Amino acid sequence: MKPSELGTYTLSVDTISPSVKPINFKKNQWISNLNFLKLKVKDDLSGIRSIKGSINGRWVLFEHEPKNNIISYNFSDNSFPNGKHLLKIEVVDLIGNEYLFETIFFKKY
Repeated sequence: MKPSELGTYTLSVDTISPSVKPINFKKNQWISNLNFLKLKVKDDLSGIRSIKGSINGRWVLFEHEPKNNIISYNFSDNSFPNGKHLLKIEVVDLIGNEYLFETIFFKKY
């Protein structure tokens, strides 16, 4: 068989970075009543390789549910001072495209 007999071929390149969107909070929101942060992490083509999260520069563990593309952080895992917090999430897809999500939230513990 020759390759031309098998059909039409398409070559594609993944140049699109993953995306991160908060689910249960907004930027600059007081979230003192929340026990979890939930965010949607999505990559349309190659899939997710790694997810790294930090609050105020301190690494925090996000649980990843690949079926629903949701990551969540349980505030009972660590203690932080009351007030303003900087959340950073770095997502890398299987090709190496990176996306850095940053937002601020406020919380009383």
